[in-house]
Amino acid sequence: MPKNEVKSLVKLCASSIAKTIQTMVAHFMISLIGLVECFVKLGSSYIKQTIENRKFDLSAFNLIKDNAIYLSFNSVHKKFEPFRHLPHNLLEEIVECFTRSKKPVNIIMLDHLITSQRQRLSFSVYSDTYLSLFPKLENLLELNFDNTEIGFDCLKSIGIYCSKLRLLNLEKCANVTDDGIQCLFGGAEYPELGNGKAKLCRTLQKLNISSTSVTQRGIQMALKYLLCLQIIEHENTFETLVVLAQLNSRRGRCNMDKLSLSTLCSLCDKPYVNGSLQLALSMCDSITLIYIYTTKGFIDNDLLCLMSIKTLRGLKIFSSPKYNYNIGITFKGGLLPLLKVIGKSLKNLSFYCFDYVRISEIAKFCPNLTELHISNDRNWLEDEGNFFKMEKKLPIFRQLTFLSCHYRFPSHILHFLLSSPLLQDICFSYCKTLTNEVLQKAANYHGFEKLKKLDLQRCNAVSEREINVLLAKHNPLKEFCVTIR
Repeated sequence: MPKNEVKSLVKLCASSIAKTIQTMVAHFMISLIGLVECFVKLGSSYIKQTIENRKFDLSAFNLIKDNAIYLSFNSVHKKFEPFRHLPHNLLEEIVECFTRSKKPVNIIMLDHLITSQRQRLSFSVYSDTYLSLFPKLENLLELNFDNTEIGFDCLKSIGIYCSKLRLLNLEKCANVTDDGIQCLFGGAEYPELGNGKAKLCRTLQKLNISSTSVTQRGIQMALKYLLCLQIIEHENTFETLVVLAQLNSRRGRCNMDKLSLSTLCSLCDKPYVNGSLQLALSMCDSITLIYIYTTKGFIDNDLLCLMSIKTLRGLKIFSSPKYNYNIGITFKGGLLPLLKVIGKSLKNLSFYCFDYVRISEIAKFCPNLTELHISNDRNWLEDEGNFFKMEKKLPIFRQLTFLSCHYRFPSHILHFLLSSPLLQDICFSYCKTLTNEVLQKAANYHGFEKLKKLDLQRCNAVSEREINVLLAKHNPLKEFCVTIR
């Protein structure tokens, strides 16, 4: 079955309105060009009559000013004004129809559509003409310039005008440098900012500067001045934290203020340096989510240092693409002892790189999980068939709402996972053991009463008939995607 997107009524309406606006603006620009030609002719006539010392008759100019200019600009303003009173979600979709375009958008059009109440903006391309929009963006909460030509001037405007910004995405923006990051929070002296720092120093919570020209210096400045920063995405963030921890240790700063970061990600493409995870964690006291890449040198003891993180709610462990077959951590010596200590507090668990994993142990020590992601591409899951048959009362994931499984799983484990009664979102890929029988057994258990999204990719043992049976049941399914072969 192909994956087809069914557009909502709001999106269809927004697309139709956007096309109408483009047509209106195109006609307006044509009339504007004619108006300019009139100005040129009038100017030439004025010069000629001045040279001949004759009084210039402005009646023609006044006529154009009173009729053409006023009518053109004021009527366009009136035509655009109703969009300010459209339902909020429809207006958002209309704006996105333009800002998602791969070409710069006419600034006149954007100026009418984007109001001071706008809270989210996302641009596919950047143009310097957009700078005139920023004075009205004081209420903006999220701004996305991913993979655009945004540079110093735009970052300066963001620092001056976007005083409530919470999220800023600059990923893959090659022109973003340390100086640009510095002017975000008034690190350089700009008259517009006064003598203080930009207000977003106390509002910005997430900053994505991955694949930019920002260095460790820029990251250090962001960590220092953006006081509420919870997430900063950059290839060198982890190394920067380690460097800062080492500097503090050498200077004897043991009681310095901790950073407000809530998310930490280890290096995915470099060998692990012994003790560096502990150093990075020493800079933060509010970590709730950790991404671990099992690069060369990372061993069980390094994983066990997470036992002291009382605030941890999410743990994602991946095999590094570069060191995929050189894994130094184990389930029995690393993950299992860790889960025995912190498992009850975990809400989100993902792992892709362990040997002989026992799902029943995870269910036992992590009873409050709401999200579980597992990949078994090399048959690492331990066969617990006999245990499941003998055990009368199995621990199940009673709080689980999201389940993601990739590659081959023993059928009894699939049935065990799908027995979670609160499942809302199920995603399986390349799972040959997911069959009609497995789905039917799970459906008989709880009927998938909470299921809202079902995504099956290359699970060819499931038939269209069985899927139709699931769809026919009384569940609140909203999204459904199946891809075969």
